[in-house]
Amino acid sequence: NNTIYDTNIYGSKADIIVAALSREVPKVEFFPANPEFGPDIVAAEEADKFKDIWARNNNLHKLLVDCARIFWNEDRVLAWTRFELNGQLYGFEGENQEEPVVPEDILNPPDGSNTGQEGLEEVQEQLDSPVEGEENSEIPSEPQKKARGREVTNLFGKLDHKVPIAVDEMKDMQFVQLYQDLDVAVAKSYAPWIAEKIHPGSDGNSEVELDRIARENVRQAVLGAYVTGDSLQRHTVVKHSWFRPSMFMDEKVNDAVRAELLEAFPNGALLVKVGANYAFSRNESMDAHLAIAHPFSGKGQNRRSLGNSMISIQKRINDWVDLQDDFFKRTVPKKWMNAEAFDMEAIKGQTNVPGSTGPFQPQPGLTTMDQYIMVEPTPQPQASLAEFIKWFITTLSEEITGALPSLFGAATGENTVGNAVIQMDQALQRIGCPWNNIQDLFAECARQAVGCAADCRDGQRISQTVPGRGVVSVNTANLSGNVLCFAESNPAFPESWNQREAKLIKMIDASAANPAISQWLFSPANLPILQDGIRMKAFKVPG
Repeated sequence: NNTIYDTNIYGSKADIIVAALSREVPKVEFFPANPEFGPDIVAAEEADKFKDIWARNNNLHKLLVDCARIFWNEDRVLAWTRFELNGQLYGFEGENQEEPVVPEDILNPPDGSNTGQEGLEEVQEQLDSPVEGEENSEIPSEPQKKARGREVTNLFGKLDHKVPIAVDEMKDMQFVQLYQDLDVAVAKSYAPWIAEKIHPGSDGNSEVELDRIARENVRQAVLGAYVTGDSLQRHTVVKHSWFRPSMFMDEKVNDAVRAELLEAFPNGALLVKVGANYAFSRNESMDAHLAIAHPFSGKGQNRRSLGNSMISIQKRINDWVDLQDDFFKRTVPKKWMNAEAFDMEAIKGQTNVPGSTGPFQPQPGLTTMDQYIMVEPTPQPQASLAEFIKWFITTLSEEITGALPSLFGAATGENTVGNAVIQMDQALQRIGCPWNNIQDLFAECARQAVGCAADCRDGQRISQTVPGRGVVSVNTANLSGNVLCFAESNPAFPESWNQREAKLIKMIDASAANPAISQWLFSPANLPILQDGIRMKAFKVPG
């Protein structure tokens, strides 16, 4: 109803919960799967360095905010970790630096195989090795550009993926499907070998098309009854489907095909369709690339989201605030005038200014005021309506969602420091389960990223500058062992910067009277922690 304006309390509570959950990126630790096996020990040590490179390349804080937002709105999040080749984002190896990179050269393009001016066959001929008898050709071969790759992690909500609803954990899922709505040009470049077959749309399945409309509307922030033309005309659905080998035992698969599938996909199959067209499939285990998390424990895959309990409150607030608004705007009493005593047409043309005067001619036989003008009684709202609106917006919504003022240090009741700390601890415990599940999800993604690096990096060495750590160098050849990854041993909710700063200041004050604390606190090994805690990066200690 376009005449109703939402008083968005749901979004404000989401901001509080998401901000609390995304206070600090979870920290993870690697351990050897077999503590007595050398390759596993080496792989765990190398993985502890590689996690910093993975964190730098993926902006984990943004992923954390996305995860908290999905937990609030949708309850189930799918994490997809893989090694991605992308020359546009990460550059190319063997790139010819003499080729033009500025727009001014577009009117005078140089000769070369990598300018994009030739057809596919001509480019391929120049990039391929020379045929026999032409090894001594004087024409130098152009270096072939190879896109660089990275370990990438993305998060998706319920509208973007499908899983079996009746199972409790991912290990029991026989399939997972992921849907991405890409521009048709991007979809063609994703699978250029079938580019001429790719057109906007999905695979023709009516259910998939309905899901697509829902995704488009959510991303464009329009009501469910609308679908914009651009999205339908330009977007193609790219569908990734992972299957466990147990799916090959389905009765619809005959014995001959089952044997072929089990031989080709011993770890499971990844099947990719672009629109209605088969693109490719490969042997791939979903446990090596996918992870699923929920904010709360429960049965099945359709559980309660963090913001679920706020929906009914939001609806009531909308109704009541609109009703209160109606009382403000529409309860101006209407006046009825005696048509014999007043010229209504003349009155409509007059002004109605407070304090002004005008002529009045009494009518014979009309002696009382109510014989001239009648004013309707003004309807009055429920006396408790305003109080209930205030209670629903503040106290009730805070108690139900856990978005309490004490979550950020505002005490209720007796405003003392001790009371504020106790109430903050209690408020943080309300979101303890979602926080622990986020930690487990990030630990699983880190483990999968290490596996992708071991499988796809071909043993190369990676060196990158990581903020706060300096230059981190990793030999991916050492990642071939089996490792385990868990959240840091302390599962408590991370402290805020203000809490850390207050703790450090308290220790510094205590060190003035205790030389042992002073020696420990200001030791060279602990100074970086002190510098980080007081947030003074330019802070230097002589010597």
